[in-house]
Amino acid sequence: MSLLDVNKVYSPEEIGMGKGSDSLLPVVSKPVLPELPSPPGSAGDVQGDSSVSVYVRVRPLLEDETKSGVGMMPGMVTSTSDPDNTSATAVKTEKTSIGGFTGVLGTDTNNEMLFKRCFKPQLDTVLAGGTASLFCYGYTGSGKSHTVLGYDGERGLYHLAAGDLLARMEEKYPGEELFLVATACEIYGEQVYDLMGEEKLPATLRTDANGNLCVSGPAVRSELSDVVPEYSAQPDTASLGASAHATIVTRTRGLRCGLVRNIQDLDTVSTSALQLRVVGSSTEHSQSSRSHAVLRMEVMNMETYLAREAVEEAKVLLAPLLSGIDNHFMECFNKLIEKWDRETGMISLKQYAGGQEEWDRVYESLLEKKKKLEVAVPVVVDKITEAYKQQGAVRHHEAVGGSLVLVDLAGADYDNRDVGTATTAQEKKESADINKSLLALKECFRYIAGNKSGGGRGPFRGSKLTRLLEDSLLPGAHSTRANKACASVMVVNVSPADHIAKRTLNVLRYGQIFADGTKNKARGNTKTKLVKQQ
Repeated sequence: MSLLDVNKVYSPEEIGMGKGSDSLLPVVSKPVLPELPSPPGSAGDVQGDSSVSVYVRVRPLLEDETKSGVGMMPGMVTSTSDPDNTSATAVKTEKTSIGGFTGVLGTDTNNEMLFKRCFKPQLDTVLAGGTASLFCYGYTGSGKSHTVLGYDGERGLYHLAAGDLLARMEEKYPGEELFLVATACEIYGEQVYDLMGEEKLPATLRTDANGNLCVSGPAVRSELSDVVPEYSAQPDTASLGASAHATIVTRTRGLRCGLVRNIQDLDTVSTSALQLRVVGSSTEHSQSSRSHAVLRMEVMNMETYLAREAVEEAKVLLAPLLSGIDNHFMECFNKLIEKWDRETGMISLKQYAGGQEEWDRVYESLLEKKKKLEVAVPVVVDKITEAYKQQGAVRHHEAVGGSLVLVDLAGADYDNRDVGTATTAQEKKESADINKSLLALKECFRYIAGNKSGGGRGPFRGSKLTRLLEDSLLPGAHSTRANKACASVMVVNVSPADHIAKRTLNVLRYGQIFADGTKNKARGNTKTKLVKQQ
């Protein structure tokens, strides 16, 4: 029976408002939670560096193009530049000169040669726990997907980089059983999809308590009793009413992943990503990529992998438990308190037709709900504590957490599909979304190149693509990648065909903006005018 008299008024101190379980009301105290331990090795790290290199790759004319009489674009450089020349020119005529690139890869360059020249040196960053990112940019048919994923038996940079990284891991850390955790997703319009698996699944971007962006798959809902057996052991759990409804566990896991220990595992991953990606038809290509594909591989060991899984499993229990406690508090307040007078600060109790006896029955029913909720509190806290201890005990490994990110950008096209009379509204929207994300990416790279002090967060909220890549390009202070080096390489893919010369000039000038930024605006504030397509 309650110690409270419905015919009296009480001060908040007398009732114990805000004192949790010590209150005279049958409310439940919120648990005191342990702090999530910092990632191993993060305290002693120095400020990471962010570097950007921009290369131009010129593909050869195709056999069909040669047979149909397609000529070479005037002034197009088709030979590979000297590695010592880090301000290479891609096009030079009497009226036009586009240069300033880290290097130009000529028509005789295959993927293996491109990898060794452009991206292999950046893998040292990954083995030091940092992030190396490769972006392939260009219009449809310029060789972007060929460069990233390969074609007709030739391995792409995805395979070459991962294979080289696996070999280096084994050579540098023999017997330590490091592996890669691979994920694949695409950004189509403003939607994000998980490409890892037999079917494509929608994903969402959310921000965690530390402000870090997370990619989550479809939510899976279950009862708290399904994952906390002690809670389900209590009789008549359904009597919890609103409190029980609030204890639904919603699991929002990250992108599906594959563990890559060898090249065979890698083949499975890339095949999945290829088959599920959105394609469409363009003026130049019947299989034009209409989405951005982001392939990520993170260096991992089993100790760290299992600790992360344990933390995620424990954390999903916390939100429904806290919701149940909050809802129970509101139920107690609404059913037991009539009024909290703002002027006097005094609290009067609920007046039922049955008087004190009926009020006591309501109190007893809420007290039973309190007991049932309190059963789950120590179980959940113990699970979180143990998971945090497991993560805190993880030994620091300099390579674990290092990431390899490869981005095959959607075709940077402006052709009959965009302006033709037969163009559908969907196709126009595709092009608008692609252009928006490419412009946002340009602004982010310019910010990175000019932000040597490391202050500010940059314009990463301009698109879903740049939001997704922020943690790879410029990790925040609370990121697990904070203070780690980030090396980015952009490969601008172009064709030397003369009939699309204006499109090539536009793509090169877009790439030149990146190149100018990497040299800290050495050319000054030069405005680049894009050429109108015909």
